[in-house]
Amino acid sequence: MQLTAKMVTVVVLFYAALVTFQSQAQKPGKKYEKPLTHHMTPEEEKLRHLIGKDFTPTAPPTGPVRNVAEFEKMQAVLIRYPFGIPYSVIQEMAEDITVVTIVEDASEESYVYNQYISNGVNTGNCEFLHAASDSYWSRDYGPWFIFDGNDQPGIVDFPYNRPNRPNDDEVPVEVANMLGINLFGMNVIHTGGNYMTDGMGISSSSDLVYDENTLTPAQINQEFQDFLGINTYHVVPDPNNTYIDHIDCWGKFLDVDKVLIREVPSTHAQYDEIEATAAYYAAQTSSYGVPYQVFRVYTPNDQPYTNSIILNKKVLVPVTGSSWDDDALAAYEAAMPGYEVVGMTGSWYSTDALHCRAKGIADIGMLHISHVPVLTDQPVQPDYYIEADITAHSGQAIYPDSVFAVYNVNGGEWDTIPMFYSSGKTYAGYIPGENYGSQISYFIYAADQSGRHTTHPFIGTPDPHRFYIGEELLPQISAYPGVFNVTLGLDENTNKILTVKNTGGPVLNYQANVVYSSESDAIVQAYPQPVNFWTGSCTDATKTETSMVVAYNNEDGWMRFDVSAIPVGSQINSIELHGYINDTYWPYWSITSLPDDPLTASASTIRSWIESHSSSGEAYYFGNENSSFATGWHTWSLGNSATTDLEIALSGGWFSVGIDSRDNDNTYYLIFDGWAESNPPYLVIDYSYTPAFEWLSLDGNSGVSGTIQQNDSVTINAGFDATGLDEGIYSASIDISSNDPDQPQMSIPVTLEVITAKFIEVKLFLQGAFHNTEMTTHLNQAGMIPDNQPYDISPWNYDGTENLNAIPDPDITDWILVEYRDAADAGSANSSTIIGREAAFLLKDGTVVASDGSGSLTFPYSVQNELFVVVYHRNHVPVMSANPVTESGGIYHYDFTISDEQFYGGMGSCIEVVPGVWSLIGGDADADGSVNSTDKDTYWNSLVGLKGYLKTDFNLDGETDNKDKNNIWIPANGSTGLLP
Repeated sequence: MQLTAKMVTVVVLFYAALVTFQSQAQKPGKKYEKPLTHHMTPEEEKLRHLIGKDFTPTAPPTGPVRNVAEFEKMQAVLIRYPFGIPYSVIQEMAEDITVVTIVEDASEESYVYNQYISNGVNTGNCEFLHAASDSYWSRDYGPWFIFDGNDQPGIVDFPYNRPNRPNDDEVPVEVANMLGINLFGMNVIHTGGNYMTDGMGISSSSDLVYDENTLTPAQINQEFQDFLGINTYHVVPDPNNTYIDHIDCWGKFLDVDKVLIREVPSTHAQYDEIEATAAYYAAQTSSYGVPYQVFRVYTPNDQPYTNSIILNKKVLVPVTGSSWDDDALAAYEAAMPGYEVVGMTGSWYSTDALHCRAKGIADIGMLHISHVPVLTDQPVQPDYYIEADITAHSGQAIYPDSVFAVYNVNGGEWDTIPMFYSSGKTYAGYIPGENYGSQISYFIYAADQSGRHTTHPFIGTPDPHRFYIGEELLPQISAYPGVFNVTLGLDENTNKILTVKNTGGPVLNYQANVVYSSESDAIVQAYPQPVNFWTGSCTDATKTETSMVVAYNNEDGWMRFDVSAIPVGSQINSIELHGYINDTYWPYWSITSLPDDPLTASASTIRSWIESHSSSGEAYYFGNENSSFATGWHTWSLGNSATTDLEIALSGGWFSVGIDSRDNDNTYYLIFDGWAESNPPYLVIDYSYTPAFEWLSLDGNSGVSGTIQQNDSVTINAGFDATGLDEGIYSASIDISSNDPDQPQMSIPVTLEVITAKFIEVKLFLQGAFHNTEMTTHLNQAGMIPDNQPYDISPWNYDGTENLNAIPDPDITDWILVEYRDAADAGSANSSTIIGREAAFLLKDGTVVASDGSGSLTFPYSVQNELFVVVYHRNHVPVMSANPVTESGGIYHYDFTISDEQFYGGMGSCIEVVPGVWSLIGGDADADGSVNSTDKDTYWNSLVGLKGYLKTDFNLDGETDNKDKNNIWIPANGSTGLLP
């Protein structure tokens, strides 16, 4: 298809576009302004030799000089009209700080003021500087703030490295006049976007500063020392390899010992250079005397995330709508705890964003604390000396009773110690000593009579200074059991205990979450299938292309993607369309929804939908490209209802989008490769999926978190619920993350087998309670039977949760513990074959019932060999079935009472209480499986005469007396259990 070019000259339109961009929301009637760019224009290149020609150097300020860092206290922020930032950014700034706007005159001030009101800007925090200017890059030409040796504020000016912007170059002079402070002229060609400082004598720039000056590096360093008090100047190669070479395009000081460096994937062209830069800073010593903490922010597509601005306790980060925006904000939050991190959209570029277009104005009356913190391990001693120099640049007195150190130990409660005046500007104090391995966190607080107060570090409580006494004792996590294998019947539930322990340092922070085996959080690529009309184009009347996607004149295109790999019910987090433009010219276009299936829908239906849903309020993407919009691969983030529409579409396995050229003429257009061309389109979809069934819980929730002190532990109730589940095996894990550096992640496998539940009926008697034809219920009648099962102690250590509010049946004799073993024969049914245990009640007629007091025991276990039953009582010798327990009609049945041959070990394991009736043997006070002198001499003798639920009450009448010894222990003495 032959397409024509725009019938206007590109030069004129490009020129008009630049003017429009430069004068965003410009006052009507404002004089013509030649458009400028962030980089040096071709005209300026010809005038490079004139940079600094009219600059007036001065003598340096009286030393020692301190250069103010961006992360210190700011009283205002400097921007310029016409703006390079949207009103939303100005509105955000004006919430907390004064916004000083450079305007040409009173008329322009009035116009801007009214614009501020219209756009919701807090005009109570707005001031204006009447000055001529050439561009909005106030960071690059703006003032650098210092305090001189007399504690007076000042501005250091420099020759701005743009030769044809004389008004911009004079802005520092205008700001100094506005503030009424001294101005100093440092004759080093520079720009603010290529400079960062830590406020303590260390600064950094790219080697652009060397390239643009005829001075030697030593001479430049001397100028920086004289004018700015910089003793260490890190000048590094620019790792980005772009036209601008500004440090704020890839790095940023966040604090005295913190630096942020961009990060890119290993496939990025500048990966090696950027990693070398990060390694360089990691190897340097900060002004705190410790290596820099190097933080990274991921910028795979050259996002401008490092080009942020810090305004007191708020950080404004330029975001682009990329799927990496949230990660970038999280990176700042991790590096700067306690700061408010706000993502701001705008007309940002990788080399020109928010930081370039705004400049902080230092608080010229700031209350400043200079302190080299204690950050390294300290020996065990009674206390720890700290000192700080405190300067009230307001000239007002410091309150002597309002200077103190605030500290805590191992993250505990904050405490305060006063700091005393020492001499000069110095205040000192002593933090009390603590035990070896303790962590001390602290910050310094001061206040003066100007009403100012400040902390060191600046953010205070959320991110204090920290040091360890002796050394850091790292937390160490352990968890028991290491695996859960649970079997339940249909609609049954149970609970198990998970124990998490800290066997290491002071505080273990943990987070435990349930993760199902079918759960996923993934990023997938979805393509069209190689079939006609999975991509294509149509007019109102007919489908015109079977593959190529054309948006031109009266044609619209579509793309249909196979999303069947994403589970139905997934949450769609983000969608990116990657498409290859094979031909285009200046399109104003949209990516739209398309719910009708393009494989079967008519051309008129498809086009009608696309045309009627391409507005900015509905389109997934709404773009106005210019003539520089090139062929090749492009990526677009899909917004508005795209994620919701895809979630709905998952049930059908496909998702379609429409492509519309909104010009609807034959001049402006775009054409994509389709499924049959060399570069088919695809979607990158970030989704999360959690299965509909949730059968595992931790303390009743999907996750639980907490802290564990040294050598302490917590128990977590792991709940298993088979309600609504079909028979089968279900898998999950309990994933635990912690601050254990050696094991930050651990996973406990969990298996739930759901089976059709069977029941087990067991009958037995206890020798001690047997009388005539049944057992007594004296303990029950006396209210001595505990509501909670008593087998959670040694030697049973049963962790079941059979806990009641009251004993449910008056016929209950006592608690017993039933154990199930799965083995080929009785002789091999040892403890390694245990498949389950359950606390139960024994009724007076010998019937064993569940803990509800009436129902049969549920048997929710899968038996692979033969089933054997073991029964424990707290003061009777344990027994095991001699024969396999058989099942009939879904019920397992075993009766110990009918013969000694029912007991494993025969007559030696049981006693005939009346002719033909057999029972467990009593008298085993220590529950060691045998009746001997220890049971009488050690236990019975010590408790004789006492009443209660006692292990020496062999006849279960509620009292330890001679009847227990004479009637139970003496006849049973010498008996030994015969469990395999």
